[in-house]
Amino acid sequence: MKSFKEINKFIFLFAAIYLPFMLVDTFLVYELPFLPTIWNFIYHILLKFVMGGTVFVLKLFNYEVLHTYDIVWIKGAKHSLFIGHICLAFELMVIFSALIFAYPGDKKSKWWVIPVGCLLIELLNIGRMVLLTVGARDRVESLHFEHHYLFKFAVYFLIFVIWALWIKYFPGKDDTEAKA
Repeated sequence: MKSFKEINKFIFLFAAIYLPFMLVDTFLVYELPFLPTIWNFIYHILLKFVMGGTVFVLKLFNYEVLHTYDIVWIKGAKHSLFIGHICLAFELMVIFSALIFAYPGDKKSKWWVIPVGCLLIELLNIGRMVLLTVGARDRVESLHFEHHYLFKFAVYFLIFVIWALWIKYFPGKDDTEAKA
């Protein structure tokens, strides 16, 4: 980005994507008759992916895992892990997608970097759920820090790294160069 005009365009496009998502996710999802079905379906798919991945990895490490639709625990553990809507990284995928979409650059690469980045975010989220499930069994005291701070740092760092690598290696022609 070379000018304030481009920076303002980037901020506007990012906000035009992210703010409607937040408006719908926070306020409108249960106000409009068709939105709960769509929104719950999206969250259902994400939950099945995260829960399935979490159970798979835990079993891979020879843990005896029990789970319901949205709760996972290791057999014999005193505590379980509830995976709620907010834990599914949907908002983080929207932030990442908005960053890529709003930034001027190679439009063709946006079509593959967004799904790859979202998949990496979800894989990191599965790792988080695995660690939290093991933590719920062994060391409950540190769960708050791991859940609220460690993962946020890791995922925002991942988003920044993917975005920076995409900008560096797939700069393409921005809109102003393409028009000239």
